[in-house]
Amino acid sequence: MENKNIKSETRNVLLDVSQAAEYLNVNKMTIRRLVNDREITFYRVKSKILIKTSDIEQYLENNKVEGFYNAIKKVNIKNNKGIINI
Repeated sequence: MENKNIKSETRNVLLDVSQAAEYLNVNKMTIRRLVNDREITFYRVKSKILIKTSDIEQYLENNKVEGFYNAIKKVNIKNNKGIINI
């Protein structure tokens, strides 16, 4: 049996608005707003809106907000001995 990565198998699957909403666990109206505001890449086939799972993942990556702990680790503090990375 071949061991495949599930994410790579679903990377370019096209989802409609309902499926995309379910994928992100949000309301369909949220997906429609993202589309209307051009915040997410989508495809239009006649009146149907389709979104690739890879575009959803890219949207998530572009909108990632780091937690306080990760952000504070990147802060440089200058003292009398130079710069300290925390």
